Amino acid sequence: MDSASIITSNRTVAEWPAVFADPLLASAAVDRLRHHAHVLEIDGPSYRDPRAHPQPKG
Repeated sequence: MDSASIITSNRTVAEWPAVFADPLLASAAVDRLRHHAHVLEIDGPSYRDPRAHPQPKG
């Protein structure tokens, strides 16, 4: 039986060593998470930021 997991982060992979506070641990975690993974990087304004979607006046 196959299973799927979705992992999201607001940090880039390059920032993970600082998050884990150990570059070796961060590297190991990234290697294991990205093995056979599909990585989607979304770039652009946040949908949660009201400034990204100004309301029409009138």
